[in-house]
Amino acid sequence: MKKLTAFVLALLVTVSAHAALPASDTFTGGAAALETHTSDSGHSWGATATNFDIDGSGNLVATGQHAVDLVASPASADYYVEVVARTGGATSNDRFGVYCRYDGADVAADDGYLAWITGADGWQLFDIAAGTPTQLAAGTVTDTVGSFAASTDYTLRLTCEGTTITASINGMTAVENSGTNPATDATHASALNPGFYGRNSNALTTSFDAQAIGGASGLLLRRRRN
Repeated sequence: MKKLTAFVLALLVTVSAHAALPASDTFTGGAAALETHTSDSGHSWGATATNFDIDGSGNLVATGQHAVDLVASPASADYYVEVVARTGGATSNDRFGVYCRYDGADVAADDGYLAWITGADGWQLFDIAAGTPTQLAAGTVTDTVGSFAASTDYTLRLTCEGTTITASINGMTAVENSGTNPATDATHASALNPGFYGRNSNALTTSFDAQAIGGASGLLLRRRRN
């Protein structure tokens, strides 16, 4: 989980219901290093903010090798994180993802639960502990939503509710061809922050949202295999 470079357009975080405070950021206010920037809601960004810059046009640009979390301090570990993004490239290294229960105490490890989509029509769900990823489930985007194109926006959601960890794409529970989704895993149980993952500068993110379970969670559908 070390080599990360991403370009992010208008990232928005909202943690509500069980959270101490809602959190949001649209990266306005001119060009700046992310570590000097205060979010719209007054929250700071995590230690790896030094690897990210705001370009002055409302875009977050990832220049380093880490994921980043918004220090929203959710009061509950049960929430979903959702991103609308695209992979500009068509390889497995062109990817974007979201974290729940991201452990910012060890930024070299990037521990927590991570789901990502790759430019090679793949999705994967991981438990990362002490910097070592364990794949919980994987499949293709096509099996879930019917088609895939690297230049198309997809909505990727990761839901952490107790020991049930679920990846979904475009409102449908992602169809796995290995492992199990939803997965059952108890490695990370603490109420840690939501985060974003990106690799390669052509991964474009247009929105990011995190909300506690019990808020407006939306409807998840599951596509049948043909």
